[in-house]
Amino acid sequence: MSERTVLYFVATLVHLFDWTVPQGENMDVSEKFGIVLKKKTPLLAIPTTRLSNPDLYN
Repeated sequence: MSERTVLYFVATLVHLFDWTVPQGENMDVSEKFGIVLKKKTPLLAIPTTRLSNPDLYN
């Protein structure tokens, strides 16, 4: 049940916002090795609201 809830929550965030990285920065996808793989530097993403298009719902 909780797995499905998290899936819907993430899908809602992806649908409602446009995600970008800060101006002038590139996304670093390098990893740090350990028991599990982690990102070397945390991802910083800036959400901007997506304006709804009423024509999509007619």
